[in-house]
Amino acid sequence: MSWPFSPKTVSRRAKLASDGKRVQVPHLFLVPTTIRDLPLELLYNVFEPLDNASMRACALVCTRWRSIAQRLAYRAPRLSSSASLYGFCDIVSRHPDVANAVRALHIRGKANYSSSLPTPWILEVPGRLSYLLPNIRSIAFDNIEGVHFHEKFWIALGGFTKVTSLTVESSRFYHDSNLRNMIFSFPGLTSLTLSNVHWAALELLSCPRWKHALPLKVLRLNNIPDRGEYDRLFRWLGALPTVRELELLGYSGEAHDLLARFLHRVAEKGGSLECIKFAPTIVLYHRPFVKTFPELGLALRRHRRLRELRLSITNMTSGPMAWVPSLLEDLHSLPLAHIALDFTLDLENAHRLIPEWSETNSRLQTQWRKTLRKVTLTHFPVGSFLSDAKVVQVLTSRLPYLFERKMLDVIIGERYHV
Repeated sequence: MSWPFSPKTVSRRAKLASDGKRVQVPHLFLVPTTIRDLPLELLYNVFEPLDNASMRACALVCTRWRSIAQRLAYRAPRLSSSASLYGFCDIVSRHPDVANAVRALHIRGKANYSSSLPTPWILEVPGRLSYLLPNIRSIAFDNIEGVHFHEKFWIALGGFTKVTSLTVESSRFYHDSNLRNMIFSFPGLTSLTLSNVHWAALELLSCPRWKHALPLKVLRLNNIPDRGEYDRLFRWLGALPTVRELELLGYSGEAHDLLARFLHRVAEKGGSLECIKFAPTIVLYHRPFVKTFPELGLALRRHRRLRELRLSITNMTSGPMAWVPSLLEDLHSLPLAHIALDFTLDLENAHRLIPEWSETNSRLQTQWRKTLRKVTLTHFPVGSFLSDAKVVQVLTSRLPYLFERKMLDVIIGERYHV
């Protein structure tokens, strides 16, 4: 770090003062401050954004940095058994500074998703930790199976009063009331992610905690398998006028009307999405099959603040891809600034431009010339049929208007080996 005044420079300036008097210089300029002089509170703010690898490197610098790194190493612990729970409780009860550093908690019920063994040990988690961890902002449940939840668990779970983000993944519940209670235990929830979540039966109960509206801004519903489950989720969550980002991956084609109704309710309450990521489950190959989502396009047109559109194309053959240009046509009046398409460019599409791709390219280059700032194309290669250089060359040559104006980003994603 450079400083405008060094001790030597200040001394020279004092001797050259025009009035012949010695200049009084503040002590700050005579003793430059280094990172070693910063108080612990500022050092914690400097170190907190670092990843674990960088944190381990910082721990080797000096004793002071090691103590900070050790504390921040517990900012996002993962508990996967009763033994890990008891050990972590012992640490945070003896070290309040470690407890105060914890911001996220990941509760993994079982290491193997295919196992059918129950995970009842998680019932102890909120009762043991809610009063020890005052700064928890995010909780994730993963691989939860065969747990008989009770009211004491939900009351203790609500003790994490500062939680604003909840993630539930790869979990099975006996009743839908269990998942609903888990969601509504956090009245300040602004981000909700549900991925590969299942429940076995409908339980006709009512609970006071379900009546308050959640201030959700981010909603992610990925690979929910059944239309009935989507129906219940949208009814639980209500209109959600605060939601700004919506992600739907592996979305069932049988539930597109439910999604359209949900989007209409959001708009009717004065809300508007700013970003949507949509990936329908269309995987039919070599069949004369055309699928579009006119209800989705009509509903999204009411979201006047929608600026970012992300689409995942699971099938690039002629027919099943028809929904992409159709949806782009429906959204021509919105002020889109960023459009992202994820796909796998196969040999057929690399050598021959199918009509659906041709229409998509045309709309990307003409419909939003006043507002569009970036188009991102992400290719996820399979095997080694097409070189990465060939993919970049093909995609950029088909969108010359965007490429010449540096509005086109072509990204090579993770390679799937066959």
